[in-house]
Amino acid sequence: MTTVESLNSAVSDALVAQIEQLLMGYGLEDLSGWATGLLSEGASSDRIELELEQQEAFRQRFPVIEQRRTAGLPPVSVAEVIQYERQVGELESFYGLPEGTIDAQGALGNDRSYNELQSALALEVAFRQSDPDTQAFAAQFYGMGATQGEVLGALLNEEVGLPVLQQRIQSAQVAGEASAAGFGDLTAAEAEDLVSRGIDEGEARETFGLLARSTQLTRSFSRAQLLSLAAGEAPAIEALEEARGQATAAFQTGGTFAGGTYGLGSSR
Repeated sequence: MTTVESLNSAVSDALVAQIEQLLMGYGLEDLSGWATGLLSEGASSDRIELELEQQEAFRQRFPVIEQRRTAGLPPVSVAEVIQYERQVGELESFYGLPEGTIDAQGALGNDRSYNELQSALALEVAFRQSDPDTQAFAAQFYGMGATQGEVLGALLNEEVGLPVLQQRIQSAQVAGEASAAGFGDLTAAEAEDLVSRGIDEGEARETFGLLARSTQLTRSFSRAQLLSLAAGEAPAIEALEEARGQATAAFQTGGTFAGGTYGLGSSR
């Protein structure tokens, strides 16, 4: 590297230190010789910073800048890239992931925000800790579950947004609760439909448990009616009330009545 003593006398030590500090912060110390050479020719720091982006070493260190430009995404500065890398490193540390597990520039190139990465990692952890039924239906519906880091990988490497991943896992949870309650297996479309109507894991556990215990009241119901009842839709609830009234009348006249339906019949 060219030393300060060999530079043109018009170049100050402060300017050299400024450029060297800049390159060190970028991880581009190998370009110090190139930069001090320009300084010796009287180049300004602004010119060096401008020409820096044209250097191959810079392009290799920060490929995401050109990647986003080519993709038509909003531009990012070097400072923003470095901050994003630092945040990703903190996420890896927090979740106990090996350094470099997440391709920070790849994620930024796909326009994934830090908050999306954080939410995806939290979702991954929750999914790995979920019950076997949820994981089984996630595998059946979406082929998920074979590989650690799969949720995060789907976000980073596919055209799948975080809301879609969240809906998929919620659908698997709802299907798992229906199966565990003895209602039977839902299809992916049925589970997704219930999630789209606001049914979560806890509500599915309660509702399908009640439905499984109410077969004498609902034995004439179609599957579509049962699922509408699980979703709390008014027509299905009205049909249930009618069936309950008929059962009560039969009981009062000496017939039999199957209970266990408390909680079914409140529309959302």
